[in-house]
Amino acid sequence: MKKQKKIFSAVFAALLVVMTSCVLILYDNVRTNTDNNKIKDFINTRLDETLQLFTLAKAKEIDPDYQIISYGEDVGDEIRALVNQELEKAMKEAVYYLENDQNFVYEIKNNQKTLSHHQELIKEDDDKNSYHLYTVMHFDEQGKLESKGNQNSLYYDEFPLERILNRYIEMEYSSTGMDEVNSYVINGSQIDIDDIKLNLPKNLEITYIVPEQLQMDGYVYSYINSWEIYNSFTALGLLIGSGILALFILFYPIRIVEETQPFVSVKKWKSGVQLVLLSTGITFGFMGVMILTGNTLNGYVGHLLQSYEIGFSGWLVMIANFIIWLLTFYLIAIAMFQIKYIFVHGFWRYVKEDTFTGSFIRYVKRKINALMEVDLSNNVQKHLLKLVLIHMIIIMVITTTWIGGYVLSIIYAGCLFVWLKKKTDVIQQDYHKVSNAMKELGNGNFEVEINEDAGMFNSLKDEFGHIRLGFEKAVQEETKSQNMKTELISNVSHDLKTPLTCIKNYIVLLQDDHLDEATRHEYLDNLNQYSNRLTTLIEDLFDVSKVNSGNMKLERMNINLVALIEQAQAECMELLEEKELCIVSNYASHEIQLYLDGGKTYRIFENLFTNIGKYAMPHSRVYIDVNETTDMVHIAFKNISYAQMNFTSEEIVDRFVRGDKSRHEGGSGLGLAIVKSFVEVQGGKFEIQIDGDLFKALISFPKNIKAQKD
Repeated sequence: MKKQKKIFSAVFAALLVVMTSCVLILYDNVRTNTDNNKIKDFINTRLDETLQLFTLAKAKEIDPDYQIISYGEDVGDEIRALVNQELEKAMKEAVYYLENDQNFVYEIKNNQKTLSHHQELIKEDDDKNSYHLYTVMHFDEQGKLESKGNQNSLYYDEFPLERILNRYIEMEYSSTGMDEVNSYVINGSQIDIDDIKLNLPKNLEITYIVPEQLQMDGYVYSYINSWEIYNSFTALGLLIGSGILALFILFYPIRIVEETQPFVSVKKWKSGVQLVLLSTGITFGFMGVMILTGNTLNGYVGHLLQSYEIGFSGWLVMIANFIIWLLTFYLIAIAMFQIKYIFVHGFWRYVKEDTFTGSFIRYVKRKINALMEVDLSNNVQKHLLKLVLIHMIIIMVITTTWIGGYVLSIIYAGCLFVWLKKKTDVIQQDYHKVSNAMKELGNGNFEVEINEDAGMFNSLKDEFGHIRLGFEKAVQEETKSQNMKTELISNVSHDLKTPLTCIKNYIVLLQDDHLDEATRHEYLDNLNQYSNRLTTLIEDLFDVSKVNSGNMKLERMNINLVALIEQAQAECMELLEEKELCIVSNYASHEIQLYLDGGKTYRIFENLFTNIGKYAMPHSRVYIDVNETTDMVHIAFKNISYAQMNFTSEEIVDRFVRGDKSRHEGGSGLGLAIVKSFVEVQGGKFEIQIDGDLFKALISFPKNIKAQKD
């Protein structure tokens, strides 16, 4: 499946890239072929009205006596002024656009006068067939038009007045039953169609030319090179691309498509989100493709970038086109997938699971089920009251149906019985789930869990989980406590028996009257050593017992922590030098004041140095680090153990546990337990870390206990 998804993703990406590339490859061909066809559309549908108004304006300019419009006697002065005013405005607009256009050449002449514009753009040997526009029009003495050139007659022989004026004057048409216009309605006044007539120019020769080489500016250029001219190509490209994507998406197995990005994410969206995002994205994509493609083909985008002196403008334009086409095809593919998803999985399933309506219905259903559920851990009276009120309302509605209410009541009672029976069966099943789990727990099976929904017993299910964990923990703690008691008795018996036996034996030996003085002193020294060991063991037992019982009294004072560490080190130096250990001290400061019990704190450091002296590897380094933070002081004792540490960091701080489990080394096995107890009773934290043969004892004391004097 994973391989199939990768193949689909690769094919889909390649298809998008290939389609987009094919569209861009056609740009040059489209630009070339469109040049031959767009002029006809430009002349016949875009420029004719503007040229008509321009012609009337120039005819009036060259012959001031020329009356453009003639009125009947029934046309009032107000209508005449309005029509003249609006026609004058329209002609000025046309003159403004064409007179200021660098690409528009004209020559207008009669028997007395000649008007011309940009004649320098025209040469005698020019090929007139290559002009974008070339037309020569001659109006004779009766105003009849004769024309030649590539301009379609432009309706100059008709000059429909209503089409010219309708853009500028609010006009209505009145017609006969044969739909023939016979009058105008202007400003509420009905004017006969023969009372307003447009007079064509007379004895006038006009030449209009748009040269082959155009400057990228002006009214004419904007029409000839409008981006809208290329919309047919863009629409065709989008249509063909959509068809290819439809075939690819619709015929590819849905089980692979819906598990591949981006479709795996899209199917999680609700239909409302899908509709808004896809429709918005595709709409903007279509608009963006049409506008960017058109303005790329007419050269406007490239010219714009070059005007800002942006390098690689050609590449940037093509990259932008590639991205917008690719994204649009991408969104179309997502829309095609959505259509396929609906048909494959079913419309009603889609409505129920993937629409806001379906989600709302499921929400209402959950609320109804929640209303019918009873939580035994809460007060059920309110819940029962709600149910009674609901049923009462239903019964009241049924009784309003008069005679039919009896039948409906029977039907409702039957439905209620079925519903109650179903709910009762579910409650019994939930009860047996909890009951069976309780029995298993009572039989000592701590692995039993209630993973299924327990309905109204869900609160008991949660409590059962807490009871199971608590019971299991209690049993584990009790087992551990019993094992520790057994180990304590065993260790204490062993550690007390050994020195007592030795003391007893040396006492027997000292009773021999024939001992020489040197041997007697040797026995006394050994006897003193074992008695000191026994005393230390008893004191350690008392110290641990006091801490555990909460009877430990602290005598806090301001102490220099660094000086105390150095003092403990000096006291234990003989033991450390026996193994030739090198102490490396790293202190951030040589004076760190803390408010602690000096004796207990000294005992902490003494026990740690003693532990290092017993178990550190000879001829190795021991690191003592003291660092301060804003709130804490951290002390670290680090050494390399000479023996393999086959214990955990938790075990080593238990009572009577030694680093040397063979018990060859002396000591009570309470050293680290006392350290941990003395650190914690003063508000600190003690931790052991073991990394291979590296043994680290870490102590942290808070600074929030302010140093003060007694």
